[in-house]
Formats: sequence, C-alpha cells, structure tokens
Amino acid sequence: MRDRLKGLLALLATSLIWGSSFVFIKLSVSDIDGVAYTFYRSLIALALLTPALLLGRSRFSKGSFRKGFVVGLSYVSGLALQGVGTQFTTPSISAFVTGLNTVFVYIYEFLRGTADKLKLVASLALSTIGLYLLTEPAGELGLGVVLVLIGAVAWAAEIVLVGVYSAELTRSTISFLYGLLLPGLLITPYVALHTKTLPSPSTLLYILYLSLFCTIIASVLQVVGQKYVPAYAAATIYLLEPISAAVFSALLYGERLSPIQVLGASLIILAIYIVSK
Repeated sequence: MRDRLKGLLALLATSLIWGSSFVFIKLSVSDIDGVAYTFYRSLIALALLTPALLLGRSRFSKGSFRKGFVVGLSYVSGLALQGVGTQFTTPSISAFVTGLNTVFVYIYEFLRGTADKLKLVASLALSTIGLYLLTEPAGELGLGVVLVLIGAVAWAAEIVLVGVYSAELTRSTISFLYGLLLPGLLITPYVALHTKTLPSPSTLLYILYLSLFCTIIASVLQVVGQKYVPAYAAATIYLLEPISAAVFSALLYGERLSPIQVLGASLIILAIYIVSK
C-alpha cells in the first residue's frame, strides 16, 4: 500500500510538473524561436545530467544510451514542433492538442490488432469535434495548432518506443535520458547560423526550469511512479496534465478559455480517457 501511494504521488507530481511546462514554453518561444528553445533545453538538461552520469552509482549502459538516442529522435522532434507551434497559439490549447498523443498511440495499437475498433472510432470522433470547438471558434485553428498536432504524433512515437525499450530504460535511467537528449544538439548549426536564437537571462531561467523539472525530475518521477502503479491508472492520472496546464496558464499567463473552448477541451479529455482505459 505504501509503495502504491508513493507511485500515485509521483505520477500526480509528474502530471502537475508537465502541466506547468506549457506556460514556460510559451514565455521562452516569445523571446527565441522554437527550434533554438529546443536546443537550449536539451543542452541545459545534458549539462545537468553530466555530473550524475560521471559521479553516479549506476554504471553507464551503452545499450540504454543507444536506445535512448533512437527514442530521442522522436522526443526532440516533438519538442521542436511543440515549441514552434506554441509560438502561434496559447499554452492551454498547446497542452490539450499535445494530449492527443494518447489517441495516436491507440491508433498504432489498433493497426497492430491489439486495440478495440469501437473505442478508436469514439475517441477519434470526440477528439476531432473537441479540437474544432477548442480552436476554430476562437480563430486558433492555424499553423500553430497544426504543428503541435504533428508534434503529438512524434510524442506518440516516443511513447511507443519507450514501451519497446522499457527493459533498457530500467537498466540505466541516466544513460537512457542522456541518449534521449543528445539529438537536441543536432540543432547546433541552426542556432549558430540564425538570428533570434540567443536567449535573454529571464528566458534562460525559464528553460532551466523546463530542463531540470519538466525533463529530468519529471522523467525520474514517471519511472518511479509507473514502477508501482498499473499502466491504466497512470494513463488516467496523466489526464491531469492539460487540466493543470490550463490552470497554470490562467494564473501565470492570464489565459481564459471561453465556455465553448472548455466544452472542446472536455471532449478531448474524454477521448483520451476512453483510449487510456
């Protein structure tokens, strides 16, 4: 019972931390572009992880590192698409659209023959209507939403790959995370050659928070939580992420969803809930 409670609290904290990220992403990409933001977030997270990798008790695992790098290609793609997309939309809308990665994972499971067709049809219908109500009445169904939606596909690929490589993840989490973040440095030539890629001191603080809390700490909490909590329960807890994002966006960014947008967001949450059960 104590381990189950520990797991539930870890996953609850994970969802709240992830939810807080969207405001700080928006603040970051209001200063530098989304691609540069992805580079700095990866670079700072790698810098923070390096001492743990060099001085930590766990042995470096080449297998975990290689698998992490493969997963990282999807992770960094999702991070960049989400960052660029959030330049053109609001934190809450970005959060709810990102949450649709669960539906995309379910589509993958359906294609493998391991998911229910009725659930898939219901979730696709609800998420499509929800996305329309969340974005179109407010004139938000534009480039930003499309990019975040494509980013959700990349997040879904990451989730699937993490499931495939779960054994390597538990073998050496630090090695896996290091490999996961390393593809972000492939953006170095872009940052070196383009303007609007040098962050202000305040933006560096935002990215430091995202790197430390939303990347490293949240990932560790996720691993700890899912060690003690069944996948179906974890998926339900993760529904709090877009909800907490809306709360943080209202408190820190002054964003308010209209009643019709709240209805659309609720339909998206319902669609995610259906396929997570």
